[in-house]
Amino acid sequence: MDLTPLRCFVAVASRGSVHAAARDLHLSQASVSRHVQRLERELGAELFVRRDGRALEPTDAGRRVLVLGRDLLADAERGWNELRSVARGEAPHVTIGVGTLATLADWFDALVRDFRAARPEIRLTTVESHDFASTQRALADGEVEVAVNGVEAGAAPPGLEVRPFAPLRPRFVAAPQHRLARRRRVTLDDIGGEAFGFLDGSEALRSFEAACEIAGIGAQIVQRCDQALTLAHLVSTGDVVTVVYGAERRDVPNLLGDELVTIDLDLPGPTFELAVMWARDRQLKPAARAFADHAVEVLAPGAAPAIQD
Repeated sequence: MDLTPLRCFVAVASRGSVHAAARDLHLSQASVSRHVQRLERELGAELFVRRDGRALEPTDAGRRVLVLGRDLLADAERGWNELRSVARGEAPHVTIGVGTLATLADWFDALVRDFRAARPEIRLTTVESHDFASTQRALADGEVEVAVNGVEAGAAPPGLEVRPFAPLRPRFVAAPQHRLARRRRVTLDDIGGEAFGFLDGSEALRSFEAACEIAGIGAQIVQRCDQALTLAHLVSTGDVVTVVYGAERRDVPNLLGDELVTIDLDLPGPTFELAVMWARDRQLKPAARAFADHAVEVLAPGAAPAIQD
């Protein structure tokens, strides 16, 4: 596919004149004009309002084509760069942002393992974060290209493209000898007097504190852990209990220890969902998009992710 007509159209629309676009593209003005006219014929629409002596302005159709055209050109450039890297023997690379507890989960291990089996030519690197704010910063700064994380249901985080695929619900996690271990569901009233531990700065901690404030219950948070394994040990010994957000209960023990019990928890406040996300102003490279598509396919509602970040 020859992208020259589209490239010429984008240049003219951006600069407002054929003369300036031709200079930028190192083409003659006649050549740029012919390419734009060719694109108009192929699309069956006029892309510019042409008035003598005035800057060229896109028509309504032209403005729509301009938005998508810029993305297509950017995708083509990234794809070409990846082809060049492959030809040189340089493997495509994707950096993935993921919550700390998710890196311990069976579902995340399976996701990465299956993707590597399907696309062995793509190298994966994971970057952990305790909270959603860290994930946002990493995506905005380009530290990570795509992230798998929890997000408030229906929210539109600024600057991010979000593809949710599984609802997340709060779960109360405790040692098997806990007084509530045989319950199938608990409320804040049931657990208000417990000693809680969380990953320091995690979204689960913030959400739990917000729910307690809504309910007028003072949460006793006695441990703020830097490491997930430390939290798992404290829960298993009965020193603290905790709350995680997960799609299915059976995955929580995989994160914090097979001996723990997990109970549905009713919490006031917003609901959350697991999503794949990336920065809106950073179009995904083909390798990163392949991972995002794979994650949505594998972690559909039938899967069982559970995260606390």
